[in-house]
Amino acid sequence: MKNTQGVLKNGIKLKIKNIAKENETIVEFMLNAFVGLLSSCAVVFSSLSPFGLCALAVTESKNILPALCGVVLGYVLSGQATMRYIAAAALIIGVKWLVEPYIEKPKRMLFACLTAFGATLVTGLAVYLSDGFTVFNVVMVLSESLLALGAAFFFARTKYFLAGNLTLKNAGGADICSIIVSLAVLLIALSRVTIQSVSVGRVIAVLAILICARYGKEAVGSIVGISTGTALCMLGSEYGYLIGAYGLGGLLAGVFSPFGRLGCSVAFILANAAASVIFGNAEVILPGLYEVMAGTILFMVLPESILGKLSFSLSQNELASGAAGIKSTVCLKLDLASKALGDVCKSVETVSQKLAKGAGCDYTSVCTKTTDTVCRKCGLRYFCWDKAYNETMNAYNDMISFLKDKQPLTREDVPDYFATRCCKLSEVLSVMNSTFTEEKTSAGASKMVGNVRSVVVDQYDGVAKMLNGICKELEETEFFDNETALKVRDTLQSFGFKTGAISCQIDKFGRMTVDACVKNGGEGGGATVKLTKAVCEACDRLFDLPSFSPVGDFYKFSFYEKAVYCVDVGVAQISYQNAGVCGDAFESFADGKGRTHLIISDGMGNGTRAAIDGTMAAGLLSQLIKAGFSFDAALKIVNSALLVKSDEESLATLDVCCFDMFTGRAEFLKAGAAPSFIRKNTKVGRVESSSMPVGILHGVSFEKSSITLNEGDIVLMISDGVIETGSYDWIYAELESFRPGSAQQLAEKIASQAKARRYDGHEDDITVMAALVSPGV
Repeated sequence: MKNTQGVLKNGIKLKIKNIAKENETIVEFMLNAFVGLLSSCAVVFSSLSPFGLCALAVTESKNILPALCGVVLGYVLSGQATMRYIAAAALIIGVKWLVEPYIEKPKRMLFACLTAFGATLVTGLAVYLSDGFTVFNVVMVLSESLLALGAAFFFARTKYFLAGNLTLKNAGGADICSIIVSLAVLLIALSRVTIQSVSVGRVIAVLAILICARYGKEAVGSIVGISTGTALCMLGSEYGYLIGAYGLGGLLAGVFSPFGRLGCSVAFILANAAASVIFGNAEVILPGLYEVMAGTILFMVLPESILGKLSFSLSQNELASGAAGIKSTVCLKLDLASKALGDVCKSVETVSQKLAKGAGCDYTSVCTKTTDTVCRKCGLRYFCWDKAYNETMNAYNDMISFLKDKQPLTREDVPDYFATRCCKLSEVLSVMNSTFTEEKTSAGASKMVGNVRSVVVDQYDGVAKMLNGICKELEETEFFDNETALKVRDTLQSFGFKTGAISCQIDKFGRMTVDACVKNGGEGGGATVKLTKAVCEACDRLFDLPSFSPVGDFYKFSFYEKAVYCVDVGVAQISYQNAGVCGDAFESFADGKGRTHLIISDGMGNGTRAAIDGTMAAGLLSQLIKAGFSFDAALKIVNSALLVKSDEESLATLDVCCFDMFTGRAEFLKAGAAPSFIRKNTKVGRVESSSMPVGILHGVSFEKSSITLNEGDIVLMISDGVIETGSYDWIYAELESFRPGSAQQLAEKIASQAKARRYDGHEDDITVMAALVSPGV
């Protein structure tokens, strides 16, 4: 919904930025002079005005002259142009020119604070003590010097924060405090500017409190109200009531913020009026009420776009944090977890391969155990193993050879020369048979453990890939738009919903996703279209109707931008011999991120057994993709699930097409699947694969390919039953001759043609999925 008006606004902003950049020196000169002017106009307790000196102390040497001009002019306008402040300003300039070049940059903030403190202290002592030493004079000088020290620190901190091009949402607590104090000083200066007894500074204070209460609720509203009230009460004792008036007003305005600007304004006016009547001075009550009315009128008439920009940092913890540090930390932890699991997989696999070399039935141990058990105790062992070792060993080897082919051994399997010589032949055969059975059982158990180990390794590898996929997805999220999230919150509240967490994410492609948790309530499902329209207006983007799902006590609404393309999907199936169960399974769904997924799985054989394998493979894969797993991670888990599903062999093909409706990119992923066909710009081609199905071996992977599609292009996915005869020509002809129609018509036509062409006497399950690309609506 970005229109020409938005483009015009961006053009004007860019033009202003370019002009400012071209005249950077002039702009910098004017800003320093203006800050110096306002700072020196701020007077507290009727006579103290060290803030101009503080502004001068934190100014860089190259901008010291315009700042000095502003400071001197401010002291003249405020009536504080005494020799004491002029001398202090001259002292600061002299110290900065002489000493500052030798101060390291990290220490210049401390240097500025000490300079402001020292200049205020020295000139103050010179002036006050010339009238005679009194405790009161010393206390006043020390108090003003300490005030200068603190103000210089806050000014310097604010200056460095702004110079770093940071935003308030990334500011720390000390930075926020410094900004508040610096703005309070400027507010005190503007409070001296009056129009018919109405103070400009206090009107601005009222406006600031209302904005903070509206978008930051009662917590931020009361804090800002108390802060501004405290700052302004330093103008004189008659303004002491502003602490209570502004503080209570900010609190109540925040409480009534769900009722919009009108609710905030009415609550603030009533609270301010009550506090003014109870605590205020009669001479300042009436001008104070005029100031409140002027501030609320400005608050009511200011455009929402301006207020949204002023309030982008006031969202509370119900809004998703946009701090880049949190995102980086989460991505780092996910990446480390993914790599750790990957290392575990490699270690287990390496050890397993080494152990597998020695696995299997150990025939040597069969002979050794038999001789230890029988021959070692035999009195004739001397004649068998010393006199006739070779003949005896050959007899044992022959018996082992028989054991490999048949079991148990009998007297007929023993060489004649050994049978006539051995006096414990029955015992030898018994021990050899039982030992061989034990070894064979142990080898079988080791093989089973190896299979289970491989499945576990695949599961670990799948989880590692899943974590890596989540990490990449988070990295693609460029930032969280809190300003827009505030507007979405207001929109949902206007529909009667109680809002929870709200997140407006913008990925690296500039696409916005809005996730909002709301309490069960509002106008209900019948208002979905109206709600979507309102959210579109709030975000200035075009969204599809939202998807929603229950999350504990909340419902989660997810709004996704309308895509450039949409996909018409049609499916046709014909089961083997028209049975009630089809061995093929299919899934088609949109993942909510602008991608449509088409999946076909062909189970081994046909009938119920094939249907179970195909449905399990397609269903599990689709569920994992919806849950956020990458294709490779999902394939690992599906393969492991089929391997351990039963003792019998289970296998199924997987054919996936993932179409990005924003870019038109179609990705094909195949595991033992039949070819897919593409008609692009009236030309037909196919995508083939030589990969293995899932459920047979460990380490199965997708064979991938991709192509960019446009409006009018067609994707045709099939199961093996469509091309059992091995001919593709008729499919090419059907796609080339297909004219505008529905995807369902195309799928049904291909399926019926495939069945009619089965002239070889064999049948198989037939599944056809057709997808037609059309413009987004």
